[in-house]
Amino acid sequence: MDKTMMLTSSLMCYEKEKGEIISVEMQNVNALISNINDNLPTRNKMVYIMANPYRYSLNDSLFEVTRQSFQMSDIVFNEYKLIDYRYTGDLWKELRWTDLIILGGGDCEPQLAFFKILGLKGLLGSYKGLIIGRSAGTMGMATEVYCCPEFEQHKYDRKFAEGLGLTNIMTLPHYSRYKDKQLWGRKLIEDIVFNDIKDKTLYVLDDGSYILIKDGKSVVFGLAYIITNKTISKICENGETYVIK
Repeated sequence: MDKTMMLTSSLMCYEKEKGEIISVEMQNVNALISNINDNLPTRNKMVYIMANPYRYSLNDSLFEVTRQSFQMSDIVFNEYKLIDYRYTGDLWKELRWTDLIILGGGDCEPQLAFFKILGLKGLLGSYKGLIIGRSAGTMGMATEVYCCPEFEQHKYDRKFAEGLGLTNIMTLPHYSRYKDKQLWGRKLIEDIVFNDIKDKTLYVLDDGSYILIKDGKSVVFGLAYIITNKTISKICENGETYVIK
């Protein structure tokens, strides 16, 4: 599937201030802005598909701060569309005139279920624009998604699920946030993720890092690791690139 995609851990487009999220201008760390600009020849419409389609207040806030951040970064569209459970339009027609789809961050399982309700996997078959995943949205782009536990209540959730099939690259975002995290008295990375992944390959991204997939080539930009066979290895540093073979 020849798509242009950016698999990000975070777009770094907002900050928290006194419990509220505020827009900030995105920085060109690891050529993030350059690669977005290079792959947006036209800017008719941005469509943002939410990870938590039922959390309307949060969705409105995330949508607005993202829109503002893109505008602050001189990436401006003629139209912006939020997609959650309130959407009643024809998504196939919507995407025909869309230049950028953002697959939002949040909870992986609700987002995967929402993708199926939308029939998104089929709709993306003919899509020609840029797709950017954020966190859970990045995870959901894979053929097989690793649903990494994040909270105590995730103990009995499934480990793997079917994703959009846009790439075979399985990802885990927010490494700095998770590297020292513990769940159920166990280390998240060394005790839980290692045992879940085993001989599979998991690409681990830090915030500000991403994978650009274009013309059949997958390139890591910034700090990233690989987990396989119960080991973790650094493959790329900030300011560097690494070609996935």
